Amino acid sequence: MNSANWLFYLHNFIEPDHYAISGVLSEFQLLSNINYTFAAKRFLTHQEGHKHFLLDDIPVRDKFWQQFHGLHAVFDGKPSIALCLTAYTFDVPFVLSFHGGFDTNHKIFLDDIKYKLPICVNNSRASTVICKTDMLSLVRLNCDEDKIVIIPPSINEKILPLPSEVNNSRIVTVGRFIAKKGIDTAIKAMKFMPENFTLDIIGDGELRCELHDLVRQNGLSSRINFHGRLTLSETLAMINNSSILWHPARRDETGNAEGIPQVLIYAMALKKLVIASDSGHINELINSGFNGVLIPENNPAVLAESTLRNLENSKNFGSNGRSTAESYYIDKQIQLWKNIYEVKNYA
Repeated sequence: MNSANWLFYLHNFIEPDHYAISGVLSEFQLLSNINYTFAAKRFLTHQEGHKHFLLDDIPVRDKFWQQFHGLHAVFDGKPSIALCLTAYTFDVPFVLSFHGGFDTNHKIFLDDIKYKLPICVNNSRASTVICKTDMLSLVRLNCDEDKIVIIPPSINEKILPLPSEVNNSRIVTVGRFIAKKGIDTAIKAMKFMPENFTLDIIGDGELRCELHDLVRQNGLSSRINFHGRLTLSETLAMINNSSILWHPARRDETGNAEGIPQVLIYAMALKKLVIASDSGHINELINSGFNGVLIPENNPAVLAESTLRNLENSKNFGSNGRSTAESYYIDKQIQLWKNIYEVKNYA
């Protein structure tokens, strides 16, 4: 069987929390005849067994590009646009993927990007987005809707932990310690929760000291536990033992807002009560009152009140959430990628 050689570009290859990207790449290579060469602005892990190039070392030469059957670039602004236009120049098909968040809430509208973007999207084999809102944003920038495919972030159902004993007063929140994630709102909300409730915080980042100080200032040290960065399996095990996932995200002062966080999908798959801010594109995942609860940004009291008010109905939320999460399982999305790549013979 002949294999297809594709160049895959990601700005940072590969960040610890890029589970959606790594999961799709792993599954896709197992189920198709695709060989990847990786390119990145910087490599955070060693790519054993794979050819890889730093972006600055990729030559603008026909001989280099003609070894590839295609380019798949994850949008990061100018670098990904430059790669796509170079591939187009040398008649190499390309796919451009937008993963939401800051990129589609802010970066695509910058003056030095928005005029070049339609050229890339309209000449791509396909451009993928995670939700309908992002598709409409591209269309407003004169991108051809027929070139845009919605592929939401996927989760790997094979790694879901088995049901276990649940602590009904245990709440978990997961995210980098940056303003967008709203971890401070979760901490403040614990002041409004009964004393028997605890909060486990998974993550790390630039606001670490401020968040630890906030816990001490509010006298919550005995009820809030910081766990740092955990592996995905460790994170899922902790969520599995809890009854509630909080995600009180916000749009920060730069315009950065959430896409569809993968951790919310995993929590729904584990039948947890998911309460999140109506921020970014989260409302394309959560139908408030059916498979989870949406609350306003920056309101700790409402977060606590909504949690307590919906506890009695948590089983229904959990069942509906699981049904929603099933549509995000990775095996349902692999065929979409095969169609885009035009994979015709795969193992």
